[in-house]
Amino acid sequence: CAASAARLPAFFAPRGVAVAGVLRCHHVVDLLARHLIYMQRLGRFGRLLCVGSLGAASAAAVRAAATMAARGVDYEKLGGRGYGSIKSWGREAGQFALRDEVPSTSSDGFEVATVAGGCFWGIELRLQRLDGVVATCVGYTQGRTREPTYDDVCGGGTGHTEAVQLIYDPEVLAYSTICETLLASLDPTAVDRVGNDYGSQYRHGIYYHSDKQRGVAEAAIADAQARAGRRKVVTEVRPATVFWPAEQHHQQYLQRGGRFGSPQSAAKGCSDRVRCYG
Repeated sequence: CAASAARLPAFFAPRGVAVAGVLRCHHVVDLLARHLIYMQRLGRFGRLLCVGSLGAASAAAVRAAATMAARGVDYEKLGGRGYGSIKSWGREAGQFALRDEVPSTSSDGFEVATVAGGCFWGIELRLQRLDGVVATCVGYTQGRTREPTYDDVCGGGTGHTEAVQLIYDPEVLAYSTICETLLASLDPTAVDRVGNDYGSQYRHGIYYHSDKQRGVAEAAIADAQARAGRRKVVTEVRPATVFWPAEQHHQQYLQRGGRFGSPQSAAKGCSDRVRCYG
């Protein structure tokens, strides 16, 4: 289980936690137990964390996290729009997915948009801050399997990409602004990569729900290509497919506090820097 710290992404050493040699850091393992994302991302790097090298309590925590991940997503227990500050599209999106439906509008007439911009936590918060966005949900789309989990998608074998689906009021928010917000958050010429996240599950795209959305998306990509010059823009523009919501602990993750219990504002118009991993 020996691994060089230089080979690990920055989020394996948050806030000064050193990662070097054999991974025995109980702080990292505690974070693994509290946020399944850690164990699942470790899985992408060949299970660099060796349970056998850990203390008994920490090893038990990792096994418990693995058991929770194996249970899948309970779509009926995902959040709803409610009356508080956190507005989730999760439960409604799950109901559409279980019927294999790709909605263009919500039951009360708001339009639906789906985009992918790398790790879904950061792009969700950026979209939450747009005036006219009613509710959001992070999840998986453009894949081949039903009811995928985060662990399934991180393995890279399902074809899904991490994405955000939202409902918005077109009288307040132009679809072009959603496309522009996505493209401004990433390098549209980077293949299967956004920031430090690599892999087909982090490819970026705009997945249209109508012919009108398709035209706007294609125009946004054309503008991005003009700015990119000789570098080819690889952001996908494809028809929306069934969108499977992610596990509840991923929903509105940064607004709820992220890894360190430090909530980030989702207030409309907020321009604070987005701390992508919490």
